[in-house]
Amino acid sequence: MKKLNKSSPTIVTAALPYANGPIHIGHLLEYIQADVYARFLKLTGHDALYICASDMHGTPIEVNAQKAKIKPEVFVEQYWKEHQEDFQSFLIQFDNYYKTHSPENRELAELFYKTLQEKSHIYRQKIKVMYCDNCRRSLPDRYVKGTCPHCHAPDQYGDICEKCGSVLKSVDLLKPYCSICQNTPRPKESEHYFFKLSAFSKQLQKWAASKEANLQPEVRNWLQGWFEKGMEDWCISRDAPYFGFEIPNSKKETGEIKYFYVWLDAPIGYISSTKNYCDKSGGDWKEYWYKGQIIHFIGKDIAYFHLLFWPAMLMDMEITLPRVNIHGFITVNGEKMSKSRGTFLTAKDFLKSYSAEALRFYYASHLDRSVVDVDLHFDELKAVVNNVLLGNLGNFCYRTLIFTEKNYGKITAIAEETDLQIHVGELLDEIRRNYEVREFRSAVKNILKIADLANAYFQKAEPWKTKESAETKEALGFCVNLARNLAIIASPILPTFSQKIYAALAEKKPLFWKDISFTWKGKVAKVAVLVEKIEEVKQLKVAREVKNIEYLISPEIEQFGVKVRVAQLTGLTIKKKHEGIEKLKSEVQKNIICDERKDILDEYHSINEKMKLDDKRYPNAVTNLISLIKQKGKLPQINTVVDVYNALSVESGLAMATHDIDKINGKIVIRLSKEEEEFTALDGTKEKLKGGEVIYADNTLILGRFSKQCQHTITTSESKEVVLIGFGNLKISDEEMDKSFQRTCELITKFNGGEFKILHNLKNAISTTFPLHLAVGLVEEVNDHPDADSLYLLKVNFGPLGIKQVVTSLKKILSKMAFANKKLVFCVNLKATKFRGEISEAMILGVDHDDTTTLLEMASSLPGETVVPESMAANTNQISFAELSQVGLIVKNKRIVFEQKPLGTGKEMIKINVKDGLQVH
Repeated sequence: MKKLNKSSPTIVTAALPYANGPIHIGHLLEYIQADVYARFLKLTGHDALYICASDMHGTPIEVNAQKAKIKPEVFVEQYWKEHQEDFQSFLIQFDNYYKTHSPENRELAELFYKTLQEKSHIYRQKIKVMYCDNCRRSLPDRYVKGTCPHCHAPDQYGDICEKCGSVLKSVDLLKPYCSICQNTPRPKESEHYFFKLSAFSKQLQKWAASKEANLQPEVRNWLQGWFEKGMEDWCISRDAPYFGFEIPNSKKETGEIKYFYVWLDAPIGYISSTKNYCDKSGGDWKEYWYKGQIIHFIGKDIAYFHLLFWPAMLMDMEITLPRVNIHGFITVNGEKMSKSRGTFLTAKDFLKSYSAEALRFYYASHLDRSVVDVDLHFDELKAVVNNVLLGNLGNFCYRTLIFTEKNYGKITAIAEETDLQIHVGELLDEIRRNYEVREFRSAVKNILKIADLANAYFQKAEPWKTKESAETKEALGFCVNLARNLAIIASPILPTFSQKIYAALAEKKPLFWKDISFTWKGKVAKVAVLVEKIEEVKQLKVAREVKNIEYLISPEIEQFGVKVRVAQLTGLTIKKKHEGIEKLKSEVQKNIICDERKDILDEYHSINEKMKLDDKRYPNAVTNLISLIKQKGKLPQINTVVDVYNALSVESGLAMATHDIDKINGKIVIRLSKEEEEFTALDGTKEKLKGGEVIYADNTLILGRFSKQCQHTITTSESKEVVLIGFGNLKISDEEMDKSFQRTCELITKFNGGEFKILHNLKNAISTTFPLHLAVGLVEEVNDHPDADSLYLLKVNFGPLGIKQVVTSLKKILSKMAFANKKLVFCVNLKATKFRGEISEAMILGVDHDDTTTLLEMASSLPGETVVPESMAANTNQISFAELSQVGLIVKNKRIVFEQKPLGTGKEMIKINVKDGLQVH
């Protein structure tokens, strides 16, 4: 690794925390890591600045500020102040902590943009972006989720796949959904600004392979994979609404105001924070960024931006390219950090039970140059703090200083221990090299080796036996010098620990590496407690963020006589096995349902027949479990949740399954399958379903069928929150079903802890879902019905919804000209019906008055755009004509309204020039 040039100034940065939430222990890994390094540089005489800022722009901030009903500027300012308090409480010492929403950052962002433009690396291009009709806004990449088109991992954001690392575009996602409202967005054309990243491919490859870049081997491998795929140009603009800096001349050039994408101006925040520091201190930021050395500490999740986009922009600006140190993520007690799992700890949460230096020492003892994740396990934290920090390093320093202060009060003589000094000196050199190459774990190990030698020396001297001898006093003099040196070399990791030792030695000025010696003499005062012992590992008292599950039963399910119950179970601790459950299974296996209630199984068979499913290939879950008992003599052993509901399924006749709530997107809908819908079973087998099968699904995939459940939401020992789905039939009374379902929930929580609540069908609750799915359709053809004088056949283009045929009875009232090439409003979730042999796949809407009908025209909207009342979502489930006729749409103030809310798309409201009170038909 190439060494830093001590004569050149150095900038150390950590990634800018987003001003959208509190600092958590995952953030702190990086800020502590960078702080340790910056403190070491200063300790060894480098001109170093530790620079950071709050990242204040982007859609999440704009959306959340709107929810909080405050301006984005006020919203981010609150977190800017809170973040600084958290950093200070963990002894993270920035030289400057600024903000990206600042005059300096605007000035520099525009300078970057102008320079890139002058070098012909900026161009405009019309592209497809995702637009949510329900939210009435364009969706940035991180607000669209779906299935990765490369590895087919579900729940990926629209910018990068966290599983395979592929760079994505939101329009390429399979089964996309809006992460704000969970509805399906559609592609929309918009003109945007692009940075010509492809022009930098060779330069970036050369930089990545250089000693100056100093990249970790794993990171170089990532980059090589990205280079092999080819560099795509980078869209650097975003549509309104957006909180950020407006791109100069964007309205003139594109017809709309565009904003700099947050990832353009966020890294520039490193420079603007430096500029702010220099403006206050009288320096010049260019001395650091053009002539100095830059070291970024970042997490692996933002490697792409810091290793490709950012260096390419710096190349155009002719600014020094950075060295980038990438770290892994944090897990807590072996689990991914998660609010729903109760393993998400804020900085403030941690300090309620443990000290800041406990975490600093723990992280430092685990950090090296690898990109592996660090597990914060609280039993290990206790062991590291009590046995290592306190029992070794702290013990030597504390007992040396306490003994010296109590018995002598000062050091006047020092033993000459040449061999030990040489050994310690070698370790000091090694520790310095460890710090320089950011191998903090090795630095800690070597510091502890010195502490081991020191403890052994103290113990061998046995000063308590011969307190007044000259030899003992000299030995204590040597020990105090060892403690002082340990304080100096540990100070980047343990600044408070070291400061307490300095205070006991009356050191009034900061100490540096050059102050390490074995010649210090002077007064020794009483030392404060250096390390707080962890008496017990406290249970994490973190409020769980529980996702509220909603479900809806489509009316078409009623024809099959299927009954449904749904419950949400939270705070579970799932184990492999429990003796009480094994006893329950044993009892159930002796008294299987088919002996007494064959009628229930026959009814399931009847339902399969109605769905045209082969009973042998697709046995109902209850039938399948009973067959297993008959074949193998017992139920399978899975875990303490699955085993409970399997046993109760056999006992009651309810077909039950659970699904991990963390992996469910949006509300659950129990409905009939569509032709060619894909289902992935527990064993990974994929199957294209026939239409008309009873299934239940979320916004992205089918969760389960009568016979099987899906692989993606499987309940494992890691699941903390699950949803329990129970199916019954007409041979099970409602009273029986409720009792059995309740008992299943009670037994699951009895053996797994937590709590449950029975959920109610959204149909019976107040909902923000509009009962209809109305869409704009472009009428491409109007033809006479071949067998009916009063009917037209319309060929209607619904954009992403496809081409549909619509039969209308308005032939005697309106001419073909009233329909042709018009964008009109249709109901598209109406059950298809035949009229005199011709299928009608949607229904045109209009208002009858004065012996004519006025159609609902929306000339400014695109085919396929959803028409909904303000703040409501469309119902995409199929409805009957009877249900449609019960929805009251009326005219008010030349608008069509539902429950006092006007209907429209993202572009326009429906306008109609008829009198108030008329109804839409």
